[in-house]
Amino acid sequence: MGNLDDLILNSGQLYAPFVTTFSIDGGVTNFAYAEANPDRSTRIISLGTN
Repeated sequence: MGNLDDLILNSGQLYAPFVTTFSIDGGVTNFAYAEANPDRSTRIISLGTN
């Protein structure tokens, strides 16, 4: 991954945070939207308005 100072995001697009966890059994990526998660459950919660 490159330096985040060089990251360019286009306007009009939807961007969502995600977290990838790794264990002995493999890795799982979970997204901010429950519908995008493998088990359709909420794994990331917002603690504020932004």
